[in-house]
Amino acid sequence: MLQLSLAKRVGFKIPKTRISNSPSAIKEFLTDKDNGGYIYKPFYSAYWELESGGAARLPTTDIELNQLPSDDVLRLTPGIFQEKVDKAYEVRVTIMGRSCVAVRINSQEYDEAKTDWRQADLVDLNLERIDLPEGVFRACIQVMRSVGIVFGCFDFIVTPDGSYVFLEVNEAGQFLWIEHVLTDVPLLDMMCQFLLTASPDFTYKNRGNAVSYNDIIYSQQYKDLSREEETQHIKVASIHTDIL
Repeated sequence: MLQLSLAKRVGFKIPKTRISNSPSAIKEFLTDKDNGGYIYKPFYSAYWELESGGAARLPTTDIELNQLPSDDVLRLTPGIFQEKVDKAYEVRVTIMGRSCVAVRINSQEYDEAKTDWRQADLVDLNLERIDLPEGVFRACIQVMRSVGIVFGCFDFIVTPDGSYVFLEVNEAGQFLWIEHVLTDVPLLDMMCQFLLTASPDFTYKNRGNAVSYNDIIYSQQYKDLSREEETQHIKVASIHTDIL
């Protein structure tokens, strides 16, 4: 709620939003004829391990009035209900200090990614590094300064007319997956320099000889370490189970 308020204050467009656990207020919002559709987002992404194997997650989901659960269920916890914004594509912006990496996510090319791009295979999303408009970058910095963070991962919808619509900023967002797909985007090296510099005004300098994220995860040393950690994790889990 704070992020949306601050984003609007600095000039970002935001989706029309209702955050509520009031059945009447939610139903009123979902019957607004001025909107072309609605989505639901939980405050915390739910995750269930299935007895049959695998997992089930609760992503951002299209929602209609007739899909709502009972009033008793709606009252259990507040939900985030928003108007559905037309997308040309989406943008993930990673900012460290005053250095920025913006990536275009072509989510509308794949059915499973149209509402929530996290539901698709990242390689299939055909990521592209782009230049972030200066006005958008300045507004991002204003939001970060307002909430007192020096690192943030921003998510935007870009509409067919080219407007940026703010969704959220994650002060502990994942970012190395971008370098895993776009191997020429040195986010690991950027983060290392950022931590060593320890400055809110950090500016990245590409030295051209940095160890990449993929260099590490495909190395034999990393594979050996992963196996060792997995073995230790299993041992700890067994002890934990025995204690219970």
